[in-house]
Amino acid sequence: MIVVDDDYSNIELIVKGLTKKGFQMYSAQGVAEAMEIIERERNIEWVITDMIMPDIDGDHFIEMLSDEKYASIRIIAMTSQSHGLLNRTFAKHKKKKKVFPAIKPINIDLISKLMGME
Repeated sequence: MIVVDDDYSNIELIVKGLTKKGFQMYSAQGVAEAMEIIERERNIEWVITDMIMPDIDGDHFIEMLSDEKYASIRIIAMTSQSHGLLNRTFAKHKKKKKVFPAIKPINIDLISKLMGME
């Protein structure tokens, strides 16, 4: 699993919480770095991404991950600022059952349940 957020404190919180639950975690502070990790580490099944980032926003990142090459990756899209963006993104991708919305601050137990781990 990889966490993508431009705010390192959010990354740290999520990685720490999910590592305690037994997940192998990667992190990136932007989409370019995340894509490098996803290409290198072929075992990534989940991406937790912020929707509002300075380099490429979460909606565009999710579009990139819609490529058939990444068909097995599911996405948790999170934001604390733009619930409208989150709702539009979820609506656009919900038929694929690939994108799940989350509001910051992230609840680690909720993420674990979403992923079927609890």
